Amino acid sequence: MSGTPALYPCTVSHVRTAPTRYALRHRTYMWLTDPDHPPRLPLPLRPLAGFDPRDHFDGDQPTIRAGLDRFLAGHGIDLRGGPVTMLAHARVLGHVFNPLILYWCHDPGGAPRCVVAEVHNTYGERHCYLLLPDDAGTMRERRDDHHAVAAHEPSGPASSAEPARPSEPTSRRAEPPGRVDHPPGRQTRRAEKRLYRTEKQFYVSPFFPVDGEYRMRLPLPDDRLDLMVRLEREGTRPFTATVRGTRREATVGTLLRAALRHPWSTVAVSAAIRVHGIRLYLRGLPVQPRPRHRSQESDT
Repeated sequence: MSGTPALYPCTVSHVRTAPTRYALRHRTYMWLTDPDHPPRLPLPLRPLAGFDPRDHFDGDQPTIRAGLDRFLAGHGIDLRGGPVTMLAHARVLGHVFNPLILYWCHDPGGAPRCVVAEVHNTYGERHCYLLLPDDAGTMRERRDDHHAVAAHEPSGPASSAEPARPSEPTSRRAEPPGRVDHPPGRQTRRAEKRLYRTEKQFYVSPFFPVDGEYRMRLPLPDDRLDLMVRLEREGTRPFTATVRGTRREATVGTLLRAALRHPWSTVAVSAAIRVHGIRLYLRGLPVQPRPRHRSQESDT
């Protein structure tokens, strides 16, 4: 394989504390790679890992990096060709579902410029957050009506649509400041431990309304993958998602082992979310209205 990609066999955990307590865990694997140079597998193995620009952002650009650059340009940011590292599920056997994709963006000298977090829900919708650290260790956030972020939560039956609320740029503090690594590779520095805070603006779980605030810990993975997204509402913490895993070199053998342990992995993730959503619905959790949203998802 070309480039320096890595695989992270990982465990995704959800803990819901309100309106009822419920926890789930499932195992999967994710890719850490450069969207400028996605992995090139031997021809017989290509069905096990594909990276299609249609699965990212608006899905209408020739490459993933082109989609990212256009999104950033819409917010006045030009990386000037600086390196980007992406964490995502690959398309497996023709199917992909990415609850959360992360892009760590740097300038040409390797200094961190921003983090873009792209989330997909099970209703065929996508949103992004743009998270901007500055020298003082604070984080500014910009978003528009079509871009926001959230951790993936169980999905269930949808209700009638409501108009989405408009969003406005706000400022939030990131605690504490730290450093961001360069693109994937074995030579890594200590990952940042910054906590980003941002308002929830995207419908993900049918059992939570679109309100509250997220806290996100998103250090660039090195030997370990350790992410956290927590929802806070009215002084409570009703939902926390974590993703934890260990780095493996992206060799043919590593990919084959991961694929055998987690066959059709993205289908399994999507199915698990729906199954747990049905269980919660059968427990009597009320379904919250889903705001109207412009669909960006291509057929998968």
